[in-house]
Amino acid sequence: MPFLTRRRKKGLVSVLLALFALTAVEIEPTAANTIFFEDDFETCNYSKYADVAFNQIDRTISHSGQCSSKIGGNGIDFGKLIVRLPGSQAELWFRAFVLFPSNFQLPVNSGGVHVGIHLWRFSNLDIQLDFNVPAGTDTIQLFHWPGSTGGEAVAPSTGFNPIAGGRRGRWQCWEVHSRLNQPGQKDGLVEFFADGNLVGSVSGSLRGNSTASYTLVDVQSNIGGAGAVPPWPRDNWWYIDDVVVSTGRVGCPPNVTDNTPPNPPGGLRINVP
Repeated sequence: MPFLTRRRKKGLVSVLLALFALTAVEIEPTAANTIFFEDDFETCNYSKYADVAFNQIDRTISHSGQCSSKIGGNGIDFGKLIVRLPGSQAELWFRAFVLFPSNFQLPVNSGGVHVGIHLWRFSNLDIQLDFNVPAGTDTIQLFHWPGSTGGEAVAPSTGFNPIAGGRRGRWQCWEVHSRLNQPGQKDGLVEFFADGNLVGSVSGSLRGNSTASYTLVDVQSNIGGAGAVPPWPRDNWWYIDDVVVSTGRVGCPPNVTDNTPPNPPGGLRINVP
């Protein structure tokens, strides 16, 4: 082996570093976003779910394809579409397209049982994020229950009415993000986005010093009205489609079934011979 002078050693090191840099460029980065679950309901059944209640597949209304899922306003026929996550997850994103038909009604008071709309939930049967419209209100609430963890119970209203401002009768893209706090810190976060825009958020110590995390997602939860005054109509359905549960944000693609014809061009002149 030839003797390496200091200059030769320096040159060899430079070559090795250059080769390492070239090799490093070719390394595939690890995907930052893991999709745990997705359902466009094109199987037109609930075979993907661990537990189902009185939700119904609808073949006449959908955001994309031919099927969606719906749940109605009968307080007895509660909804439940349970997805079991792969292990415990401290951070989740939930994206779905939702539709409230033109005749949909929100709960009007706090009378009766199960009055209110529980849209979807993250849970481990102790801690729980309940994305809902509470009884007697018309705006969405971000309710996080800490269970036995010693965390803070938070329940801010977002001030967002899901059927106001022309929202009723069209598909809306909703995203909910929850990141549980580092044990002992107050960096927990819950956010709600509608059609790509941040609508409301809350932060704090959602699980105290605990490491408890989410293990279940209820994709389309309870809606009720039995006992409300005046009573809800039994056929007070809301619809969900194109669901994604993941560790990162997937965003809101365009409504692929929006077949509304474009407005005619202005200033068009037709010459008749």
